[in-house]
Amino acid sequence: MRILTAVVHVLDKDSGNVVLSHKDMDPNDVVVEEYLQKVVQKFVNSEYTETALDDCPIVKSLVDDPASFMDQTTELSLAFFEAIKGAEKIGGGDLLFFRVENDDLAELTGMVKLDYNAKYLHTIEYQDDVLVNTIIQNKTILPSPVQTINDGFLVIGNTIRVRSKKYDNNGEDWSLRKYSKDSGR
Repeated sequence: MRILTAVVHVLDKDSGNVVLSHKDMDPNDVVVEEYLQKVVQKFVNSEYTETALDDCPIVKSLVDDPASFMDQTTELSLAFFEAIKGAEKIGGGDLLFFRVENDDLAELTGMVKLDYNAKYLHTIEYQDDVLVNTIIQNKTILPSPVQTINDGFLVIGNTIRVRSKKYDNNGEDWSLRKYSKDSGR
């Protein structure tokens, strides 16, 4: 798999902030390539629903206009954050957008929401010039690339494969599938 472009936008619901990347990631970064390859493979091997690319203008635009990929991912991330920010049951996470070329030279475009995990780690601090090792919780750890993907899409040819967890958004059902169809341009 070869990365054509990949970008991560941070949707930190706890702080109420969106941190938008101004540049895509280095496509030659081995760590990024390995992570993305595993995420795509996990997505392909998971259960998903399919819909025609023409049925979703917001995703079709992302696929059809690679020159404005960064601008479109920024727009989508802001709209996505706006849609979920009041929903208590939908956690924060990073949105990973990508365009890759698989081993058959077919171009794939996709997005996955990387749900944050809370993990504990040690920290080394000084209190009044005395070294103290303690434990803290980091609430923004990205998931393992082989962990289940709850929300995302992958475009292969003219078909969109969608994984979308359904959430109760204050009494109203919400899902990425519903959001992407309802969000026209």
